[in-house]
Amino acid sequence: MAIAAVLPLSGALVMTGMATVAQAAVISSYDVRGNQRVDDDTIATYLTIKPGKQFGAAEIDDSIKVLFDTGLFADVDIDRSGSVLIVTVVENPIINSIEFLGNKKIKSEILIQVVVLRRAGC
Repeated sequence: MAIAAVLPLSGALVMTGMATVAQAAVISSYDVRGNQRVDDDTIATYLTIKPGKQFGAAEIDDSIKVLFDTGLFADVDIDRSGSVLIVTVVENPIINSIEFLGNKKIKSEILIQVVVLRRAGC
């Protein structure tokens, strides 16, 4: 909501406090931070924001959603510094093995069948 104040000043009207219209930004490159296993280029391919193309808040939201939907990341943040898009990620941990302990009523072979495993990014 824009708030405007009209003040008389020597017979002229001066408008103050007007909200400005947000302009679309354009980036020239990416800077990916926080990734340990997922390659920078892989992360960049998921982004809906492309160098040289205008983008706004909707495209940032879309890129964050797409990165979360990969299942690879616990947290994603996108900022801009000048013409550089800064993508900061926290990768989900990888589970190398599952071991069932203390299960006397149900055998491990049965439990392993009901545990749903999936590869990272699937």
